[in-house]
Amino acid sequence: MLRWFRRRHEPTQPDQRPSPSHDGDAEQAYIREAERRRLRRLLQQQAELQYDREQALEAQKPSNRWTVRAAELEAAIAQVEADIKQWDQPQRAPSPPPELPPVPIQLIACDTTAPATLTLVIGTIPCTWHEAIDWAERGHQLAPAQLVRDEVDLSPLFPTDLTEDQRTTLSERLLTSLDLLATAVLQAIREQQPIDLPTLSSLVRPCPVCGGWRDLHDHCPTCLTRERHRQQLVSELRRLRKERDAVLSDMARTRDRLPIIERQLREIETDIAALQAKGVTLEN
Repeated sequence: MLRWFRRRHEPTQPDQRPSPSHDGDAEQAYIREAERRRLRRLLQQQAELQYDREQALEAQKPSNRWTVRAAELEAAIAQVEADIKQWDQPQRAPSPPPELPPVPIQLIACDTTAPATLTLVIGTIPCTWHEAIDWAERGHQLAPAQLVRDEVDLSPLFPTDLTEDQRTTLSERLLTSLDLLATAVLQAIREQQPIDLPTLSSLVRPCPVCGGWRDLHDHCPTCLTRERHRQQLVSELRRLRKERDAVLSDMARTRDRLPIIERQLREIETDIAALQAKGVTLEN
């Protein structure tokens, strides 16, 4: 009975739930904060569209940053095209150099046991190679052996009426061809293939294009260098043309977007004005 009495006469606890008026204030504050966030986004979009409109209006002008850049690229393209024409017209020598005499080349010694040695005689001048064994990192891997030529003077085989530059170039070409020949001979001997030794005149031949000499494989390093430079110029010309076309395309796209930008800007300005008419600002 006492317990029932206490429950009956205990003071009633106040209701902890927010009143309807408090619920409305919280909801109103949430709506106002959402409107401020939307206003902030709209103002950011407005600034971006205003910048885009300035760019589109600039693209409408006869002279703008796109046309200036395109003119710079056109000048560079014209210069590269002129350079290519010069490379297409090599300076030919007044007359081709004289051919070398058909001096025979003979194999007099070859030891294929690693490291191998090989000796060829060009006329009466011996020329010897030996394999240089190269150990790779920390000596764990054996790199392929290469033939190394001993010092030799082949100038007695040259024509006497050559200029100093011609003698230097001829010596380089001849030694390169001899190295190629020695490598091929050693490989043929190891593979037990027949050997057909050329003559001195077959090792280097006059180049009818530049007036120099071609090597054993009929390659002229001077002409190959010119062609490599020409291909570099062609690649540069292709790159410049591609950049110029991209600049002009970007200008056209920017100019054509002006009506779309203005329509989007009007829509955003209408939405901003509607929020501001309701008293929405970034501060409140």
